[in-house]
Amino acid sequence: MATIQARTVKGHKYWYLVESRRVDGKPRPIVLAYLGKADDLLQKLQTHASVSVKSYSHGGIAALLNLVAELDLVCLINQCLTSNPSWSPRLRDGLTVGASLVLRSLERICAPCSNRAFAQWAGTTSLDYLLPIASANLDSQHFWDQMEAVPVESLSLVEETLVRRLSERGLITLDTLLFDATNFFTFIDSTNLHCTLAQRGKNKQGRNNLRQVGVLVVVSRREVIPLFHDSYQGNKPDSKMFADTIGRLIERLRRLLGDLEAVTLVFDRGNNSQDNLSAETLPLHYVAALVPSQHTDLVNAACGIFEAARASANAEDRLCYRVRQMLWARERTIVVYRSQEMYQGQRRGVDQDLEKRLRGLAELNQRLANPRSKKRRRAEVCQMVEELLHGQFMEGLVKWEVYRSGGKYQIRYSRDEDALTHLDQRLGLRMLMTDRHDWSNEAIIDAYHSQAWVEFGFRNLKNPYHLGLRPQYHWTDQKIRVHVFTCVLGLLLMSILYGRARQAGYGPSSYDTFLDQLNGIRLATVLRAGNKGETTVEYQLEQLDPQQLQLVEVFHLQSAHRDRPQIPGVVVYAG
Repeated sequence: MATIQARTVKGHKYWYLVESRRVDGKPRPIVLAYLGKADDLLQKLQTHASVSVKSYSHGGIAALLNLVAELDLVCLINQCLTSNPSWSPRLRDGLTVGASLVLRSLERICAPCSNRAFAQWAGTTSLDYLLPIASANLDSQHFWDQMEAVPVESLSLVEETLVRRLSERGLITLDTLLFDATNFFTFIDSTNLHCTLAQRGKNKQGRNNLRQVGVLVVVSRREVIPLFHDSYQGNKPDSKMFADTIGRLIERLRRLLGDLEAVTLVFDRGNNSQDNLSAETLPLHYVAALVPSQHTDLVNAACGIFEAARASANAEDRLCYRVRQMLWARERTIVVYRSQEMYQGQRRGVDQDLEKRLRGLAELNQRLANPRSKKRRRAEVCQMVEELLHGQFMEGLVKWEVYRSGGKYQIRYSRDEDALTHLDQRLGLRMLMTDRHDWSNEAIIDAYHSQAWVEFGFRNLKNPYHLGLRPQYHWTDQKIRVHVFTCVLGLLLMSILYGRARQAGYGPSSYDTFLDQLNGIRLATVLRAGNKGETTVEYQLEQLDPQQLQLVEVFHLQSAHRDRPQIPGVVVYAG
């Protein structure tokens, strides 16, 4: 039953609609609505309207809190932090550090914003109703202090303990793991010497003028759940980062699984080197890519096989050249095949680039023939042609010669169709290597193609609307690492929810659409004024479309507005 209570702030009396709830076994007043000053309340009572309705985004936050309760995530984080000798348990605004980190992960999932904007976002959701907290008190200083209290060395323990719990409950499969890394640009000033992680390098979003932070993630192939991550300096090459990281990944997998025989690691060619793929560095089965241009003997052999198969009209949908040989001091199975999608993209690029070079040669001829143009020596003209024709795949595609005409040099040129045909046979080739000698060609190729799922995870971490790692407003190494942890934790929770929805037949294939539809499930608070001045409060879900109804059923949200999630370890704000 809701009641009306007055609170005095700076000598002024304000009225609130309050409901009493039990928190940790004790009754606590929870504010449902602000009614204003006495005059405002009198005006509302004198109006004829007897019903007031306000709704909140509910589905996403309710489903996530139910999952947090199911995993006992807050207690897990707090227990891992407590195991650190330098850690002392603390509360801030009535919340444990684990609770604050989880709340921040939920914000990153639903609507990434700054710590300062957290309370504003929370006020648009049913968070205060589901977890009887006062989110208005959670300002930027709250999260700053809670993040500051986290020992960086404890983050890996939290991650490992959580993955062990997921594995024990059958929520993650650790047989095929996908390894990849990317970088995130920041606006950390060049003169800021408090940060070593943010460095300048080749940014994958084209912001080479800004300092960036590198992030690597290892996810499970089937569920796309992150089981290992790290933040590293933004100027570190992929191969160096791989070498520095793989040992810690191996140690974690041994603690989780013991025997690593069933584990296969999939990674891209940027991580390759003879040292990285030695038995000492990589005691795991693997599927990795090679650079075809660095192994011309294998490319030539594969092209010969492909041509012979096409000539005999026995070509299958996907032709493969497979060989088992010594490479970098270890025996490896190598599979060469043509990716049709990659071929079409490369061929389209070659045709466009070639036409551009031919137009450039025509324009150069016009300039050379201009009576007012500077007279040039043959060597100068040859150098100009070579510079114009320089570029990827362009070598040998144009036949040309410089000749003298009317006292000036001109260029005679044409497409070399034979060279173009020779190049066409080598476009779209992918070269994979593995020590899974018993795997079929299709199994090896499918494992490598699954690398797209870790890239899918990175695309979502770069999404500014859901799950975004940016914007981030931290400029010390410790804060950046904790920030990245909360974002990767958000990706983990999101992957579990999305996987459950897909198993139940949910159609849309993007996290964006999934979260938009979840967040679009709104909880309405209906205030009804009775004849005798009493006010009753009712909660109900707004009208839903068919896909939202499906999500309500999958995540058991029919009664979520009555059965609030019980999350141990959360010490809620007491007034």
